[in-house]
Amino acid sequence: MMELRIPVEAEAAALAATRRSPAQEVVVFEAIDALDEAIAGGQDTAKLDLAFHMAIARATNNPRFELCLEALGIGAIPRVGVSSHDHGGRSSSYDKQLNSEHREIANAIAAGDGAVPRSWMRKHMESGLQRYRDLRASTE
Repeated sequence: MMELRIPVEAEAAALAATRRSPAQEVVVFEAIDALDEAIAGGQDTAKLDLAFHMAIARATNNPRFELCLEALGIGAIPRVGVSSHDHGGRSSSYDKQLNSEHREIANAIAAGDGAVPRSWMRKHMESGLQRYRDLRASTE
């Protein structure tokens, strides 16, 4: 799943940087803020993580990106498929790292240069793939 998402979402971030509306940019940052609140409250963040990625997909203004992520659904979030995906199975530092990466992507999108958010999203997704592999290994 992650290998599929890497090129799709990297391109979505690049397109969002050049096509987003001001309102769509606000929604991307609101998704990050919602994640920060959930992390601080010790809540599960998987749905909010997906909401962040969906906000970027919408900001491409190409409905196919949103349709792609909708088709993948919550299963697109790697930790959902691992038995210890609840917050108790991860440290808050895990979620904070994820959201720090999200903020870098959002800031790059806001700057408007497609190459930078493409690179940040690729890095985020590749790091996510490694985190997923590590998480799976720790639960086996």
